[in-house]
Amino acid sequence: MNVPDATGLPYIWPDPTAKSERWRFKAIRSCNDVLKNPPCKYDPEQELLQGYQATLKTANAKISEVLEMVGPINQVTRNLVSDLCSKAVDMWILFGTQPYRLQVKVYPFNLESASKKARRTELKLITKPELLRSGNSNGVALEEVNVVIGGNPDLTTYSRSR
Repeated sequence: MNVPDATGLPYIWPDPTAKSERWRFKAIRSCNDVLKNPPCKYDPEQELLQGYQATLKTANAKISEVLEMVGPINQVTRNLVSDLCSKAVDMWILFGTQPYRLQVKVYPFNLESASKKARRTELKLITKPELLRSGNSNGVALEEVNVVIGGNPDLTTYSRSR
């Protein structure tokens, strides 16, 4: 996985490997089926659904925790975070079930030391990263990379409440 650093290199996710691509083609479709048609209480696939729900709950809590570092949040904000997490999962599943590879590309901005991060009064989030597509609708020609959404990313700034 390439991570942004002081060189200005982008972060591109997911970083495909032979193992991840094999999993993507074999496992994600059955995972998607479990989410669309939840299994009965005693079905072994119930464990997969429970893991999904636990992970979603953890993501909601972690994102809310980060937002609380900026200022207090209310139930409306918590609901928006929950919707954001659900949409992110839906997007990830959609990405994974395509015959071509979709990747998100984000360039680093405002890299700073930990001490500067602790003193900052605002939080900047990239809300529209670049989207790349490798391959075609038949799942071949992976060396062909096309920009689906490009240009400058949208940044949203949140100020810390004092």
